[in-house]
Amino acid sequence: MDAAQGGTTYKAAGWRQLLRAEPASRLRCWPPQTGVAASAAEVEFGRANFADGRLRTRLVRIAERWLQRAGPPIPEMFAARADQRAVYRFLHNGKVSFEGL
Repeated sequence: MDAAQGGTTYKAAGWRQLLRAEPASRLRCWPPQTGVAASAAEVEFGRANFADGRLRTRLVRIAERWLQRAGPPIPEMFAARADQRAVYRFLHNGKVSFEGL
């Protein structure tokens, strides 16, 4: 699409490589700062390979709750309806894969 058709033309050299490149910094740093105690969930899943740090944070929260009460179904582990929805959204997110864990 070009400017005559109402779109934008990108003529910058290497724009495809720029779009495909990994970001220079992550949203969440790992390992935690020295002197800060990490939970077992952070140690296990804190290095999960997600481009979006929010997914990693959500995974750690889910794992912490799972370690507290392993076994019951999600509605029993997470009393608040919003937390239940958040867990189900995480589990059905296309960006979450076994390889990323």
